[in-house]
Amino acid sequence: MNVERATVVDTVAIQRSTRMSKSEAIDLARQCGAIVLEGRARIEKFHADDDLTRATPYEVVDTEPNLLLTAGANLMWTLLSGGSGTVYNASNARIAVGSGTTAAAASDTTLQTQHTGGRQQVTGAPVIATNTITYQASFGTSVANGEWREIGLVNHASAGVLFNRLVTNMGTKTNQATWIASLTLSAG
Repeated sequence: MNVERATVVDTVAIQRSTRMSKSEAIDLARQCGAIVLEGRARIEKFHADDDLTRATPYEVVDTEPNLLLTAGANLMWTLLSGGSGTVYNASNARIAVGSGTTAAAASDTTLQTQHTGGRQQVTGAPVIATNTITYQASFGTSVANGEWREIGLVNHASAGVLFNRLVTNMGTKTNQATWIASLTLSAG
């Protein structure tokens, strides 16, 4: 196989055979001309008594790429083609967090173990920039306390379609902290 002509399937095979990280495999796919839809999370951690308008986070966690789920992709195509469905806008979008550790699979439809209060409405309209859209939600001191091991974007307060899912250790949130979670989806 010629790396310059690798297909997406070839790229996955290359990643597995060379033990590349997801980021390296995505970079290789882009070098080979593939357009990649990826999502990443950023968690900014603040102490409970911080003024969030002026404070600097005591820690920032940036994640590896996450997995677009089949149900999320199907809804995206439905909405793109003019079909009906619930959009991921300021009124409907939520960032969901939980403690599940089972690896993400394209067939996932929910988080494995969502925290109490672990589904927070986004704080305003998503920000759209060149080939990206970013959602952000704040998790105050009284919600989503415990280990953060999974995160995703959902379009309803209690049900809805989970668009993506990431499983990684983001830390343990306590009632002495407010965490701000951002999910950025990009194509390119």
